[in-house]
Amino acid sequence: MTFHPLRFIGVFIATLVGLAVLIWAVDHFFGFDVSSGAVGVIPIMIAATVEGQKHAQATRDPIPRIWYQAALMMAIALGLNLVLGAIYLGVDPVMRDFVISMPAAMVIGLVIIAFVFWLVARGFYAMGAKNIWRAQDKA
Repeated sequence: MTFHPLRFIGVFIATLVGLAVLIWAVDHFFGFDVSSGAVGVIPIMIAATVEGQKHAQATRDPIPRIWYQAALMMAIALGLNLVLGAIYLGVDPVMRDFVISMPAAMVIGLVIIAFVFWLVARGFYAMGAKNIWRAQDKA
């Protein structure tokens, strides 16, 4: 199996921090906010693409159990986001009270986010591998 969870976590966190710094810098120096809902999905896109590229560099074999590996990526990404969210809720009592007031909506939201993360991880994992294989075919 070519999926390495520690590499995935490292790329995910580096992308998350990089996006935060980029958004802060654009806001601070240019005075406008560039954050959007995509900020939550971009780290899993990049980390899954890197994993797909690493797989393609290691072998020309099709990705084994790609849906299972995408589910692992989804679980890792969701877990990291939940940890960061818990830290944020520990700092902001107003937001914590808001989240506690509607647990059903939070569960439904987590299920939807998990499903989106799963599909995004699968798609970008395959895309990363295909890009390397195409580049190798041209060379």
